[in-house]
This record gives sequence, structure tokens and C-alpha cells, in this order.
Amino acid sequence: MLYRFAIVPTCPLGLSALRLTRALAAAAALFSAAGCASVTHMGEKPKPAPAVKRNFVGDKRLPQYLLRVVLLPVWGGNAAPDESAAALDNVFATELVRQKRFEVVTLSREECRRRFGETSLSSASALPAGFLDEIAHDFGAQGVIFVDLTTYHPLRPIALGIRSKLALVTGGRLSWSFDDVFSAEDASVAAGLKKFYGAAGGDRGESPANLPEAALISPSRFGAYCASAAFETLPPR
Repeated sequence: MLYRFAIVPTCPLGLSALRLTRALAAAAALFSAAGCASVTHMGEKPKPAPAVKRNFVGDKRLPQYLLRVVLLPVWGGNAAPDESAAALDNVFATELVRQKRFEVVTLSREECRRRFGETSLSSASALPAGFLDEIAHDFGAQGVIFVDLTTYHPLRPIALGIRSKLALVTGGRLSWSFDDVFSAEDASVAAGLKKFYGAAGGDRGESPANLPEAALISPSRFGAYCASAAFETLPPR
């Protein structure tokens, strides 16, 4: 069709016919270009959500002797009330166990207070005297994991900041350290929530199809995804 419109006919109409032919040819070329652009645009695949890049450092592999760790209660500090931090204790414990890196022993808030004078301990504060020795002797553990909340915003847009560290009881060396903020406004976090829960709750025994949306208003559901994403960065065995 384009070539037909581009031919200039010789007919009695003279200059008017020539101008008409040129106008039709220009219109046809414009239509063809627009059509090609539309087809190309419609054929393009939507850009995937950006990959999640978490802020962490750690050993290439876990030490072979690291077989058991003690998970301390979640420390809320100035970011979250004690009851809000306590509500996430089981959430973090569950997701750490799911990683299957080592045996996990949890320390209750009551026992933490009895042993160390506080219901939770921060990884950024001075530790009680003999802390690591007691963890090693009384629990037979080779490591201890701290979980600190640095940001806690339970309302839309929900956000949770996590600082977590894995310290070896021998020498107190850090084998892994994580520090990042998860925000529902982050496209990669929204995509991660959908993958984490899936259409039917994945292997977490939950069936509602709207779980990713429900997680945007539930600190515990949102926290489960955040805990999983954080602990996934632990060094491999």
C-alpha cells in the first residue's frame, strides 16, 4: 500500500492530483510508522521488579563446628514498644529454623531477664560479663544471634528495619551481620512478599489468596517475610 501511494500518477488533474498524491503518501508513511511503533510497544515485556539487594556481610561459609546457635529475643530499643518486639520473637525463630543452617535454641524473655537482667539484648550494646561463656556452657551452642529492630512502622506504608548479627562464642567474632530496612513502598519488597506467600500461602499452611495484601497491614506477616529475607543471607553450610 505504501508503494502505491508513493507513485505519482500522470492524469488530467495536474498539480491538484500531484498535491493530493503527495499528501496521501505522507499520511500513509505516518500511519505505517505509528503502526510499527504500536506493535513494538505492545510486544514489549513488562520490566520485572528490581532484584532485592540486602545490606549484609559474612563469611563465605559457616564454620564447620557451628552446629547450634542461641537466638535471643527481639530487641525493640527506641524503634518499637516491648510488646511489639515480643510479638515478633516467634516470627523470627520460625524463619531462622526454616533456613536449616544449624540447630536453633530460643531464649525466652523471662529466662533472658533471669540470666542477664534484661528481657532482650542489643547487638550494639555492651554485653553482660561472661555472656558468651554462659551461652556456650549452658546451651552447648557455638554461636548466638541478635535481632534488633531499627525501624518499626506498623501502619501503611508498613516498614521494618532489621539489624541482626551472628557472633561465634569462641572469641566473639562476627560470622555474619545484616542491617537493612524493608518498606512496602519498595517495589522489590512488594514483589518479594508475593513470592514469599504465593497464591496459596506456599508451605506456610495458609490458604487466603490475599496474603501478600494482608501482609501490608500485619506486622507479624510482614515481619515473617523480612525475617526470611534477612536470614536467607546467612552464609551457606
